[in-house]
Amino acid sequence: MSNRHQGRLVPPRYGKETPPASTRPGEPAMGSRHLLLRNAMRLTPNTRGFRLRQVILTAAGLEVHRTARVTASASFLIRQVSIGPDTFVGHHFRAYGGPTSRMEIGSGCAIGPDVCVLAGTHEIGQADQRAGAGRSTEVIIEDGCWIGGRAVLVGPCRIGHGSVVAAGAIVRADVPPNALYFGPRPTDIRPLTP
Repeated sequence: MSNRHQGRLVPPRYGKETPPASTRPGEPAMGSRHLLLRNAMRLTPNTRGFRLRQVILTAAGLEVHRTARVTASASFLIRQVSIGPDTFVGHHFRAYGGPTSRMEIGSGCAIGPDVCVLAGTHEIGQADQRAGAGRSTEVIIEDGCWIGGRAVLVGPCRIGHGSVVAAGAIVRADVPPNALYFGPRPTDIRPLTP
């Protein structure tokens, strides 16, 4: 469904119900700052206006260095975010998490398109509802890392300084510093020169 009407941008329609404020009972809502963030980011040019987006993200409560470059299609559905200097966050980046989840991206990082960070999960529940109680985690990407397109980082995990995560890889554990990560097997991790 398009949210354009006669050439002007109109807010999405939710019918009689309101958009969901939380994914689980008892979790706090993302808040009006995050709603403002989502809508304001969409109005900026996708690969220009990096400084304007930095101001918008900072006003929404995220910690974004003034030299970080975040594309307009990036989405942060997580409260505690830190993005270091000279870092690029690519098109359609998505970060999801629980109420106390944390995501940190160091300096000099390159995050490819369609990368997904999952900093929240659920305990395994009973047979009648396998997605049990929610649990917040953290995803840390240290300085100088390169995360290839469509990689998925599942918390808790730490990507070591100067490492490369191959496109399409799924990371579910820590990656050592200066390593090329293809997958979880020992033969899928290759050392890089520092």
